Amino acid sequence: RDKIYFDGDISREFLAKRIVLFNMLKDDYPVTKKQFLDINFSQQFDDFVHKTIGYDNIGVLTSQIFMSPYGCTSLREYFANCFEHYFIEGPQEVQKVAPMAYKKIKLIKDILEDQSIKKIFANSKEFLRLVIEYNNSNSNSINLNKIQIFA
Repeated sequence: RDKIYFDGDISREFLAKRIVLFNMLKDDYPVTKKQFLDINFSQQFDDFVHKTIGYDNIGVLTSQIFMSPYGCTSLREYFANCFEHYFIEGPQEVQKVAPMAYKKIKLIKDILEDQSIKKIFANSKEFLRLVIEYNNSNSNSINLNKIQIFA
């Protein structure tokens, strides 16, 4: 799962959205910027969003920032929420609201759909190396000659 976040793109996207949320709330609620900079799940932050503000209210405030209110609670929930919307609601809204998460989900989907790659890489470590190499290549194609496979 750390392979999803290794390049920092989704973390930066999430934190930028959290800062926007902080700026929206700071005048009306007793919050600190530090609370919004923690990307990990926090029961205290979740309770603040759920019980103090309310998911309905936060949903209205953040409808153009997060896919749903749950997406603001942690980095992992943010990505999971984007992933869910990509496959249930369709990728267009995710691409609009969360472009970095969209890019990562599309990359994973494209690689998993390539049947020839599935047959070549039975070992998950080998497959993850392929994903990393592909992601770092800034290319729309996979050069299997560049990838070293370690048994």
